[in-house]
Amino acid sequence: MTVTEGVKTAVRSRATSIASPPDPSSSPRPTATHVVPVIIPAERPALIRYGVAVGVTLLALGVTLPIASLLQRVILIIFWPAVIGSAWFGGAGPGVVASVLSIALANYFLLGTPGELTFAPADLLPLGVFLFASTCVALLTDATRGARRVAARAAAQNAEFAHELEMQAIELEQQLEESQALSEELEQTAEENARLHHETMSARLGAEQSARVADRLFALTARLSAAATPAAVAEAVLAEARATFGAECGRMSLLQDDGSTAHLLAQFGYPDDPAWRTYAVSTVGPSRLAVETGRGVFIESNADARERFPAEASALTRAGVETAVMLPIADGRVIALMSLSWSTRHPLPTEEREFMESFTSQCGQALGRAMATEAEHRARELAEEANRAKTQFLATMSHELRTPLNAISGYAELLSLGLRGPTTPEQQEDLARIMRSQRHLLSVINDILNFARLEAGHVEYHVTNVPLAMLLGDLESLIRPQLAAKQLEFVCDPVPNGVAAQADVEKVRQVLLNLLANAVKFTAPGGRIQVSSGHDDARVHIRVSDTGIGIPLDRRGAIFEPFVQLHRTLAQPAEGTGLGLAISRDLARGMRGELSVESDPGVGSTFTLTLQRAETQG
Repeated sequence: MTVTEGVKTAVRSRATSIASPPDPSSSPRPTATHVVPVIIPAERPALIRYGVAVGVTLLALGVTLPIASLLQRVILIIFWPAVIGSAWFGGAGPGVVASVLSIALANYFLLGTPGELTFAPADLLPLGVFLFASTCVALLTDATRGARRVAARAAAQNAEFAHELEMQAIELEQQLEESQALSEELEQTAEENARLHHETMSARLGAEQSARVADRLFALTARLSAAATPAAVAEAVLAEARATFGAECGRMSLLQDDGSTAHLLAQFGYPDDPAWRTYAVSTVGPSRLAVETGRGVFIESNADARERFPAEASALTRAGVETAVMLPIADGRVIALMSLSWSTRHPLPTEEREFMESFTSQCGQALGRAMATEAEHRARELAEEANRAKTQFLATMSHELRTPLNAISGYAELLSLGLRGPTTPEQQEDLARIMRSQRHLLSVINDILNFARLEAGHVEYHVTNVPLAMLLGDLESLIRPQLAAKQLEFVCDPVPNGVAAQADVEKVRQVLLNLLANAVKFTAPGGRIQVSSGHDDARVHIRVSDTGIGIPLDRRGAIFEPFVQLHRTLAQPAEGTGLGLAISRDLARGMRGELSVESDPGVGSTFTLTLQRAETQG
């Protein structure tokens, strides 16, 4: 029997004992569930109770009258049931009324002279006895009646109490069932809480581990951010690995292109052995396995080394290494190897191994960047060295060429002036061609020299506040022969007063001369060249426009590159070296300005020189 069933039985027994006292003769014992409802007689109205008493007494008289001769001295015997019935039905009052009425009726109809209400002395005693006895019987009957009503009320209360106990027992049974269900639920909740606690602890440990990993990776990132070379990256990685994993020795080597050899970048805990500065990567063993698989190789003990890598096991034993790790460092491909070792057994759980591989993954990115940066620096140094050599060569060659060109110009002028004797018209024409060719070649050499100086950074700028009118004054005189030769119209718009630019006058004149020379070169005879200007709060704009052949949209960016000539062909070679616009743009930028172009093929082009506006003083 369970505890719940025992409690249920005890409650039922208690309810039964209260509702129905034990009765040895009865079997089985009634329970509260089977208690018969007790009917408690209701108190009737007085008129009915006293009316019944009078009626019963008259009935007794009616019964006695026919048999009065037979009853003789027990003439009142029939009235006894009337008295008792009246008392039982109506209580003591109706019983007494029935007694008195019985004596009066018996005396009037049965005793003495019929029809007269007189009391003979001989009848007083029996009538008095009857009155006394009937009164006592009425009182006793009323008492019995009252006791019966009290008992009925008590029985009803007991039945009600038994029913309440039964209901409480049922409620208690339900509560016990609910308690049992709640207990089972609490047990399940406890189990669930235990599981959740275990998961929470696991998650907490995992979070702590993740936080530790994140902290170490953050520290590694901070170290790597300051490392600019592969050697600096290796030193930062090994220092962080030593602090993170507690390794006693460590080495990081950079693989050569074919992966057969490795070059030592940094190490700690090992003696400085020249044999390890550049060494061959074995065709088997942990190093080769790490390179081929791209995954870390973990050797937990000497026994593990003898089983997996017997060729390397003896070397590890001689070096006093018990646990070793070989980690590949990759940036798209394996580019380096990092080894860590311990002289005692070092546990390598899965989390530790995954952390090590994440560690080396971040190292691979940093090492790749450092290698790319170093390669870029080497390439830049080589390019700068080649550029310096080119610039020096151009400067030297230009200087060597200018000397004989100047001599050619001088001797041609002497012959043209007749200092060496008279010359014929044909000879004068030939001398003019020689001098034009000399000037053209000298212009080309000067362009090359200027470009070489710009690239080498040897050009000095004397930037001052220059009025715009001074920059654009007398431009026509610089190109008047060329304009006349092609019958070109030249227009220079009026310059606003009080506008100045921050510029080097000589460099601006050189830029404008290059732009005007190009405009003359690419504008057909009878065309038009115009110089205009504009300004805003911060800049000054000088525009050179022409009605020439124009520049295609896809070639506008190329015209500012050195040695580019858009309209050079074998049939129609263009004069010059293609350096004029490149030099002009560099000169503009050297003055914190810019040179740009707008053009429509077949319509013309507009070149705009933009300079910083200078503050003018009134």
